[in-house]
Amino acid sequence: MKTLIVTTLFAAAAGSLLAADVKADLEAAAKKLGDKANYSWTAKTESSGPAEGDRDGKTEKGGYSVLNFAMRDTQGQAVFKGDKGVVKAGESWQTLESLADNEDQENRRMRFMARRLQQFKPPHAEAEALVKYVKELKKDDDGVYSGDLTAEGLRETFRAFRRGNDQSPDTSGLRSRVKFWVKDGALAKYSNHIEGSMKFGDNDVDIDRTTTTEIKDVGSTKVTVPEEAKKKLSS
Repeated sequence: MKTLIVTTLFAAAAGSLLAADVKADLEAAAKKLGDKANYSWTAKTESSGPAEGDRDGKTEKGGYSVLNFAMRDTQGQAVFKGDKGVVKAGESWQTLESLADNEDQENRRMRFMARRLQQFKPPHAEAEALVKYVKELKKDDDGVYSGDLTAEGLRETFRAFRRGNDQSPDTSGLRSRVKFWVKDGALAKYSNHIEGSMKFGDNDVDIDRTTTTEIKDVGSTKVTVPEEAKKKLSS
């Protein structure tokens, strides 16, 4: 009996250490990408229900990130540096902070868009955040890392959908499966499949979507930022 107990405890400890090693490897892969001078990416979404449009962007270490996005029928561009962001709204550039805080009912769509953009992270940082919320992360024989997001991770994913300070959507009916691909020790691609039902106010929203982000042009990406956006960011 003692032998069985010791063996079981040893197996459990070994499993915990292995899971920690897998997580550490993936965190290192995301950090290695973030340490590159620059890179580009594309994020494509497949969905049977409401979803964000496809996105693409470019980022440079310690500098600017430029995001081209589609949100419903709106095509736009946003520029980020540090914790600041601006978006081209109509013919002019505006700060995300000013748009997100605008309580004018006629600007509800712009306010929602700004709040979504305020959650932006370049892929290496977004991947690091996802890894933080993955439970039982595993690596298969093909080298693909995968796991399910925790309930906290799902709430964080939809944080920008809140109404006011205390009316966040109920994401308890959702499930999320994330996968990560690594090449030459650096993050190369990741996907997030979300399905289930989310309660948003008095409405139940069915979701079944997969967003896949692929990294490209590492080290050879040139980030070009409009002068008006630079001025708005520095003001």
